[in-house]
Amino acid sequence: MYIRDLMTHSVITAPPTMSLALAQRLMHDHRIRHLPVVQGSQLMGLVTDRDLRQALPSSITTLTPDEITYKMATIAIATCMTRAVSTVPPEVDIMQGTRRLLEGPYGCLPVLSSGQLVGLVTAIDLLRGFLMDLGGVAAHLPVRASMHAAPLTGHKDDLVSQAQQRMQSGTIRHLPIVTEDGKLLGLLSDRDLLQASASSMPLLARYEAPALLMAMQVKDIMTTDVYTATEETTVATAGQLFLDHKLGCLPVVDTDEVITIYDILCLP
Repeated sequence: MYIRDLMTHSVITAPPTMSLALAQRLMHDHRIRHLPVVQGSQLMGLVTDRDLRQALPSSITTLTPDEITYKMATIAIATCMTRAVSTVPPEVDIMQGTRRLLEGPYGCLPVLSSGQLVGLVTAIDLLRGFLMDLGGVAAHLPVRASMHAAPLTGHKDDLVSQAQQRMQSGTIRHLPIVTEDGKLLGLLSDRDLLQASASSMPLLARYEAPALLMAMQVKDIMTTDVYTATEETTVATAGQLFLDHKLGCLPVVDTDEVITIYDILCLP
């Protein structure tokens, strides 16, 4: 199976002059985490939801809400995009593509043909092909073979800005939210942060979302209806949950561990 068989052909893109606020809205509306930046069909760089959040003022900023609004509305994504982006041609096989994705910092690979952007392949796309290649083996392999300890957790009364900083410092996209005695209450993900940042308010009001976000608590935006796995859940079942519900992480019940898409893609 080849990258061309798995990639998305109709790719949502943005010009380098698009503002941070408009890029955030575009990603929210299309429920995407990666935004290729192009001039015509020439790839210039890549912006992720994490890049946009890191471009926001910190929770201890001295900027006023109006100044934050102005910054988001006037600063171009070219200022925070990654220019040296790992790419892949459409004729590469799935194993080579997976290795290239795992070697990089992002969950996607722009697909280039003759220097032109022709598609985008994500970790979810590669997982779909990976499970097809594994076939019946995935139906008998338990996730305990690949799950790992959750490096960080949070609490429902934490400020969203504090949880976001914890996720950035730990380079994680999912933060289990637990009680004082370690019981799972919910999960805070990159997507929760993106959706909270890009509210459905009118155009001018939504630029104020970054300031509002700084005062919110984790319990206001976390996902409480969390899909979970057990140590005996098979890789096939976990993988199907990832695909069906566009998940990136499954907490493993009765443990302090999680399983992610990348854990499955790293299986030998």
